[in-house]
Amino acid sequence: MIRAVRRHVNTSSEMAFRVLQLLSRTDRPLGVADLHRITGEPTSSIHRALITLEESGFASRFDQSTKFGPGPVAYHLVRALIGRFPLRQAALPALRAMVESSDGAAAANVRLGWFSLRVGLSEGRQEYYLQRRLGEARLLHTGAAPLAMLATLDDDEIAQFRAFVAREVPQQAHAALSPSLERAIGGARKRGFLVRPDPMRRGRSWIAFAIRDLGGKAQAAIACSLREEDMAAGEQTPAALRKVAGIVERLQAQVDADPSLLASPYADIPPDQIRLAVATSDAETGELVE
Repeated sequence: MIRAVRRHVNTSSEMAFRVLQLLSRTDRPLGVADLHRITGEPTSSIHRALITLEESGFASRFDQSTKFGPGPVAYHLVRALIGRFPLRQAALPALRAMVESSDGAAAANVRLGWFSLRVGLSEGRQEYYLQRRLGEARLLHTGAAPLAMLATLDDDEIAQFRAFVAREVPQQAHAALSPSLERAIGGARKRGFLVRPDPMRRGRSWIAFAIRDLGGKAQAAIACSLREEDMAAGEQTPAALRKVAGIVERLQAQVDADPSLLASPYADIPPDQIRLAVATSDAETGELVE
């Protein structure tokens, strides 16, 4: 006789992992009330999970408040992942140079299937708060750097990407087919770079350049936030924009001379088989943000 075996689940551990996942995916610190509203779980269970995560280093309090974000252990795991991409070290000097030229933040992303993974960041003097900024994953149609990579793909590949989104993230299907996305792709192809408004700072925009392999396909992108007056159209390209473009050209030349800088430990995995947890705000709004 075959008997069903009941699988025992440690509900406390399950709750801790669920809370950690939420802390890692949101773009703001969360407290007990926030997590209760999202999960519907008892506040006592959520509080115990937060204390467990804090004591183990997976969560930490934000600015000594009652709200939490990922802790040092979580960031250590993220850094272990992004450290496997050679482009990270090559891009860091370029990011610092961009910050000096633009007085804004700068970031480097690599492509993982139909996703983008942020592997480098230089904050500059901008007062951003985005918990997952380093190691953040996005679908290729959300964000300036991801979209700069998407724009280099041919129409068949973009169709495959849209089919993946419709199948795996159906709430994003409308955004992946939107006319604004088509316009953004067309503009990036025409200009050679992508421009999106900076949602965190009024009067600034993100500008993103694809970093291509020898076959001409983007395997990475580098982006920075510029003042809109530094990007104003005119007879001549603005000086700040010329400086940023020059920084990107030097990084691209470095990659051309050493293609191994674009190596990925996941290059052999077909795009449709790669699935990453993206920011909840992306899934809810579909906004094209950096």
